[in-house]
Parts: sequence; structure tokens; C-alpha cells
Amino acid sequence: MKKLTKALYCCLALCFVLTFAFTLAGCNTSPVKNLIYIIGDGMGFNHIENTKLYMEVDQLNFEQFYAGEVTTHCADSDVTDSAASATALATGKKTNLDYVGLDPDGKKLKNIMEISKSYGKRTAIVTTDVIGGATPASFSAHAESRDDTVDIIEEMPASVVKRVLAQSDSETRAYINEILKYPKDSAGSIMTIEFVSLHPTMTVDDAFERIRKTAIDKETIYTCYVVDETNKLVGLVTAKDLMLAKKSKKIAEIMNDNVIYAHTEDDKEEVARTISDYGFLALPV
Repeated sequence: MKKLTKALYCCLALCFVLTFAFTLAGCNTSPVKNLIYIIGDGMGFNHIENTKLYMEVDQLNFEQFYAGEVTTHCADSDVTDSAASATALATGKKTNLDYVGLDPDGKKLKNIMEISKSYGKRTAIVTTDVIGGATPASFSAHAESRDDTVDIIEEMPASVVKRVLAQSDSETRAYINEILKYPKDSAGSIMTIEFVSLHPTMTVDDAFERIRKTAIDKETIYTCYVVDETNKLVGLVTAKDLMLAKKSKKIAEIMNDNVIYAHTEDDKEEVARTISDYGFLALPV
């Protein structure tokens, strides 16, 4: 097999293995033992064509296999995301932005994994994404938001969660365990640790350098949280604050130390109202 570019390899890294006899119309009439459903997460026709141009070939290896096309737009938006797209791929139904395995009314949709299991077939998911990633989650869980990590993980069998924890790196394992210990309706259960943290002694120039290095893995970079040496929250700065300040300014000089925050045990609906009332993009917990 020819070596694929790194970008295309990442697109093809997510695959779903359904172990059952399957016969394709018009193909070899002998039953197929295994069906491998490969999802190019975020991949479109333009990615395929550009890769062929880059590799100077007329066809990529995966194109020789049986392929299908699915529209993956949202039911309630002109744009889409991985959750709604993967739900369309997993269930054949369009849903709302951010929904995982649910229809627009919030009712559970049967995905291809569940349908296969109902026929007594063995199934498995192989992914390089995180355990609660929107794409694999749409084939295994049901939640109103792709960020409902607890709801997604709690739908998985205990044996699967245990196996995932055993195979996860220490950072991922700590994150999962931290999330799972909070009550289902608490702020702690929906919080993320993927934010940009700065120190008061940093300069604005230092802050931009840190953001450039870490932003790709963060959920938001528009608000950065300032913590002391013990990781205690002492303030926050916005992207606007940083852009308007001189590069030599210390973060301590421009940060807002009057921070509104929530506790991990606070009801998540109350936290959502606070975010809405103040027009925040996020709220520190």
C-alpha cells in the first residue's frame, strides 16, 4: 500500500469494525465475514482530490472498495459539526448541531452498532480520537451535547470504560476519573480542563507564545485564566485585553481579578444561566 500523507492518515484513523456476514449486491456472492466501516472524519471530496494531486495518482487505495455518499448537514443549522455529521453517518437521520445519537426532539436513534447487536453480531470501535469524541460517541452513545462527557462514558459498559482507562495515558485517565466523580447535574460533570492558563508574572509576549504552542488542544482561547504557583485562580484576561496591551506588560497588570466563578457541585442549569446573564463564553469552575 502506498504511503498516505499524514493529513489523510489522520482522516482515515477512525474506523468501525462490524463482525458479521455481509454480501454486497452486484459483488462476489459469497458472504463476507467482516465489515469495516471507515469514516474519514472531516474529510470531503476536496481532500481526496487534493491528495491524489499531491501523490500524482489517479486513485487512492481505499477508493477501490465499496463506497457510499451521505449528506451530513444539521437539521437546525446551515453549518454542521462532528456530532451531527457522525449521527447522520451512524443512524441515517439528520439531527441538531451538537447532538450525539439523538433526533431533533431529543429521542434516541438506533445506530448501526446497536442494530448489529440486535441481530446477535459482535461489534467494536477503533479510534484515535478521545473516548468522548463526537464521532466515535455517535456510534456508541446518546447525548444532547458532544461535551456531555459523563453521559457518553456512562452509556458504555463498565468493562469497556475499565479497558479504556487502562490503555489511556495518565493525563487522559486523570481527566476521565475527575469528570466521573461529580454528580450528573453538577458543574463539575460538564467542565473541561482544556483551557489556556497563564501566570501573573508572564508578559503579554510570553502569553501569546504560550497560546500559540497550546491553543490547538484547547476548547477556547478567547478567555485565558490566570493561576498562581499553586494553580489557584487569581484572574482572567481576554484575547482583546492581550491584543490591546503592550508586549512588555505583565499579565498581573492587565488581568481582571474580580472573577465570577462556579463551584464543582453547583447545579449546571444555574451555571448556564450565569453564563447567559453575563454574556460569558465560559465560566471558570
